[in-house]
Amino acid sequence: MNFLAFDTSRDSLTVALSYNDKLYYRDCPNERMRHSELFLTLAEQLLKEAEADIKEIGAFAAVVGPGSFTGIRIGISGANALAFSTGAKRVGITAFELMAYNIDGEATLTIEAGQGNKYVAYKKNGEYIYDFIEKGVEVSALGTLIEQSSLSDFPKRMADVVKEKIERQNFCDMLAPMYLRKSQAERNYDI
Repeated sequence: MNFLAFDTSRDSLTVALSYNDKLYYRDCPNERMRHSELFLTLAEQLLKEAEADIKEIGAFAAVVGPGSFTGIRIGISGANALAFSTGAKRVGITAFELMAYNIDGEATLTIEAGQGNKYVAYKKNGEYIYDFIEKGVEVSALGTLIEQSSLSDFPKRMADVVKEKIERQNFCDMLAPMYLRKSQAERNYDI
């Protein structure tokens, strides 16, 4: 199945198109403040490069979190809108699934959450336990320790994870954000 996937949860913006089993992608580092204006333009560029039509896309995928609150909503909204307008399937993926791809056994996965805080997932027996660790609290490692900042092959990882989920028919009716803590506005106003 052809698919188009977005990762707008990080400072870098990644858009990947799998069309007729060939991978096309754009990975734009340090575009955090421009995700909303770039991700659809990049998707259109990939479709042109592959000589594909949006109607040929069977699934749209997005990283649902954790990560940038606004970034997550941009990717999810775009993927939901495109799936709705074309009748395609939706696939939600987590940043932790991308990080743990091809990692056997136990692992501790960490993502910078700003101000010295971390999002953490402990992977054991194929299951994840999620946590939010505040600045100054040490992360206790279980198995292999993987930090998001140490990875560089996100387009390929994203395409492989989405492809596996499609093969397992792991679709969702509507993509929704995965938040491990309240937004700054919610914390400031104790909502």
